[in-house]
Amino acid sequence: MWGLPAAFWTLYAVLMAVHTYLAMLTHGHSFPRLLFFEIVVWLFWVPATPVIAFLARRFSLVPFRWTSAAVHLLAAFTFSGVFIAWLIRMMVSLQPYDEMTITSFAPHYLETLQTWLPFEMLIYCGTVGAVYAFQFYERSKERALRSSQLEREVAQARLDALSLQLQPHFLFNALHTVTGLIRGDEDQAAISTIAGLSDLLRYALDSS
Repeated sequence: MWGLPAAFWTLYAVLMAVHTYLAMLTHGHSFPRLLFFEIVVWLFWVPATPVIAFLARRFSLVPFRWTSAAVHLLAAFTFSGVFIAWLIRMMVSLQPYDEMTITSFAPHYLETLQTWLPFEMLIYCGTVGAVYAFQFYERSKERALRSSQLEREVAQARLDALSLQLQPHFLFNALHTVTGLIRGDEDQAAISTIAGLSDLLRYALDSS
């Protein structure tokens, strides 16, 4: 929830700083100042991510609900407005473009809001999508784990059942008893024992 957004937005800030520096190379701007400005600005979305994730879970869009869509639309507009205010404030405070940087907040906020609002709302939507993708991935892993556990349990149950079916001790003991009866000329007892064993095996098969 924190590590991935921090890594992503730090990398994005670095790329933005490099792009801006190269695009304005002839202006002689300070790259360290540009880099610090971009990192401070774009890391705004790192603490915002857990809040957006909470809203994504609390007002789920899967299945689609109009109330949830309205909540997310309002949240997207709010986060975008706050981010643009943060952007202008940091620009005024840090002066990343030296003498070319704006020096006042109010006159530039509405203008920047009109320009940046669609992009920032897309960032919000992308964050919600990433949260759902992560949730679906976690659920898929859980289902795979449960399926694997169930397969192991079924296999173990089959082995246990087979072990019980093939348990030979009672059969060996019964045959040993019959052998002793035959050697002792107790034919009737041996026949009765064999008949009883036959009934027992037939009952086991019928009741399996």
